[in-house]
Amino acid sequence: MYRLTCSNVIESGGMPRTLGKASLAKLIDEKLNLWNANLAYNIVLSLLECIVEVLKTNRKLTVSRFGTFYVLHKKPRKGRNPRTGEAIILPERYVVKFRPSSILKSLCDN
Repeated sequence: MYRLTCSNVIESGGMPRTLGKASLAKLIDEKLNLWNANLAYNIVLSLLECIVEVLKTNRKLTVSRFGTFYVLHKKPRKGRNPRTGEAIILPERYVVKFRPSSILKSLCDN
């Protein structure tokens, strides 16, 4: 069985490719020596809730040395149903984008 730790995530080139909330909580638990997986999981949930709330109200969140999350408004546009080929109007919507900082980019390049 593969044991998930900060060191083997980094050493293995980022394996596994995706981390869920529980896996991220395990990494935080290991890194901070919390000895309490529930506390680490609650930290992850609270952080994600805070990010969502800030994006809802301010539409932008910048984390120094990490990057910027922002909300982009997309106007209504013409589209097509791929099955039928019927022309449809896609409604306006908001999407969340992330722009990494130059520091994060350089860390990922190495």
